[in-house]
Amino acid sequence: MLSVPEEGTEQNTSASNTSREDDFFAFVAQPEISDSFTAEVDAFLNDPSKELIARHKYRHIMKLFLKFNTPLPASAPVERLFSLGGQIFVPRRNCLSNPHFKRQLLLRANMHLV
Repeated sequence: MLSVPEEGTEQNTSASNTSREDDFFAFVAQPEISDSFTAEVDAFLNDPSKELIARHKYRHIMKLFLKFNTPLPASAPVERLFSLGGQIFVPRRNCLSNPHFKRQLLLRANMHLV
């Protein structure tokens, strides 16, 4: 005969631990945000100066600014996109709407990420 474990036993606690481990979103690790970074972001957002040179005192913000706001130095990526567009927009697919064409182009261009 099966016995039902009482509350507070090790079997109940281990079952709840495995249910958390089996959670679908358990793979998403939340990054640790330090207090110093939070303070830097708050100081940046509250800074009355809007000049770009004043941003050098916020080193994390400046690093992110340079990473995501730097233009590409060459036109090769754009030329690759035009080439891929020519492969997608063929006579057989000449009725593609603009949103579908854009979606096909982005999927083909980012295939290496999948």
